[in-house]
Amino acid sequence: MERNETRKAIAKDGLVYGPVHSRRLGLSLGLNICPTARKQCSFDCIYCECGSRPPLLTVTAAEAWPAPLQVEEALAQALRRVQAVDCITFAGNGEPTLHPAFAEIVTRVRRLRDAQAPGLKLVLLSNASGLRQEGVRAALPLIDLPILKLDAGTEETFQQINRPAAPLSLADILDCLKTLSHYFLQSLFVAGRYSNIDEQSVSAWIDRVGELAPQGVQIYSLDRTAPVRGLAPVALETLQSIADRLRARIDIPVSVFASSVQKMKIGNK
Repeated sequence: MERNETRKAIAKDGLVYGPVHSRRLGLSLGLNICPTARKQCSFDCIYCECGSRPPLLTVTAAEAWPAPLQVEEALAQALRRVQAVDCITFAGNGEPTLHPAFAEIVTRVRRLRDAQAPGLKLVLLSNASGLRQEGVRAALPLIDLPILKLDAGTEETFQQINRPAAPLSLADILDCLKTLSHYFLQSLFVAGRYSNIDEQSVSAWIDRVGELAPQGVQIYSLDRTAPVRGLAPVALETLQSIADRLRARIDIPVSVFASSVQKMKIGNK
């Protein structure tokens, strides 16, 4: 797949950004512990709002990763300034668990949250590839709401949609997820030039989710311009049908989140 089909990345300026309105999380204060200059991720998903960049599994000392104390101080200042948010979310310009000191940062953020804003949830948005590291797995119980990516049920679809760094495979991700009990899955479905909503892809995805038995699943589609041309949001009715099929397979909460455009259509009916 071509990686030159890119548009300008959406950068998250600073260690703390927002608050931003999230269709899944409410009003979220974002923590970007990745370098702000460019995306740092083990995936190069075709729909990524941060643009396209070849994925990586390891990081280099040359990249400007923020120190744990910097993150803690920036968040402390933001919490004194911002009122009435619902959560603090590890997200930003890539995969948060790539940070060499991820476990220490989570520990500091959890301690600060408990002292300064105990009502806020700590959320992690991750592609789960970092769970191969012992430190990341050890830090996960400190996160109130770990939301981990699973967009595919077959290796072919995984490679096409998520474009992971070699030699990362879907089996690697599934093996990591099977070690956990406290997490939710997030699954983005896309149509158009590349798709994961054909019958084979959906059936395989349902099988994988059934094997994993997470605490719940969040289903959604595109809500922003994608770096790869020719992609389209999936109709809300299709997302709901996928959710119904999953509910028939496994008794867990399954939530469907409409895009901004779909919400407008619903509101105008």
